[in-house]
Amino acid sequence: MAVSRKKLFANFTPSKLKQMSSNLCKIIQKGGPELLVEKCAAALPEELHATAFAFACDIVLADGVVEDSEKTLIERLRKRLGIPVDEAKEIVKVMVIKNRS
Repeated sequence: MAVSRKKLFANFTPSKLKQMSSNLCKIIQKGGPELLVEKCAAALPEELHATAFAFACDIVLADGVVEDSEKTLIERLRKRLGIPVDEAKEIVKVMVIKNRS
């Protein structure tokens, strides 16, 4: 649902979103979340790096619990996307505020 509401995916049909999700799950099954981060980061235009990082933080924070494995994955994504630490902290701060219940 969260992805389908994003402007970036506005032209995606439900079947195209489902296919994309299936492809992403296959990558995770094949090589784990690290491979997914690597493949997605490599394909992402630089102007969307901060956006993708914010979106990933939003997903991680949505359930109110951040597991160590999620922290590791977010840090790996931050480094791979070249998000400066200060900018990443600001993004996380905003996502925490957004996800307060």
